Amino acid sequence: MFKPRSFAQCCSLLGLLLVVALVAACDAPVAPAEPTHVAAPAPTQTPLPMPPQLPVEGELTPAAEAAQALEPAIFKALGVEVTGAEVPFMDPLTDKTGTCYELVATGTGELFESMDVVMDALDLVLTSHGWTEDAMYVADGPTGTARGYRQGDVLAIAAVGWRPSPDANCPEDEPIFECELTPEQQLYTISIQAVQGL
Repeated sequence: MFKPRSFAQCCSLLGLLLVVALVAACDAPVAPAEPTHVAAPAPTQTPLPMPPQLPVEGELTPAAEAAQALEPAIFKALGVEVTGAEVPFMDPLTDKTGTCYELVATGTGELFESMDVVMDALDLVLTSHGWTEDAMYVADGPTGTARGYRQGDVLAIAAVGWRPSPDANCPEDEPIFECELTPEQQLYTISIQAVQGL
């Protein structure tokens, strides 16, 4: 009678991972009482993490030339130094990201009468240079206001905001308008961000 081949005769040195394929190549059946294949258990190790994704650059690009053209007029209107730089930008309406060119001026309430007065000055500068207001970008609050303007394919967002100086000691749990401030305790930041791609 033909004798079944042993396990060692049926399997190559590749080990247990090739048992299933090699059993089929054996000439004689394997005795049921001595199975040659056991289903591999499910892996218990945590899968290796995927390589980290590099940040995707935003599609919006800075409109430096358009912003820089406004700088002398803003300096004249506000009477303070204006600086410019490329900074990250996220559109508040579409959440699109990228980089804008930002003009920034700072001062206190001694220089700036109110947010509305400063915004009116910025509005005059922008509209006199051919910019058209975009009402979709209007935003107002107790310590900040913003307006959007367009010129061709460029969007400019003008913003005026202020915060109390640390020595004002305004309570954090009370509305800001209840804090009594002197003009020098109102710290203003004025900006125009110009971007292409929206």
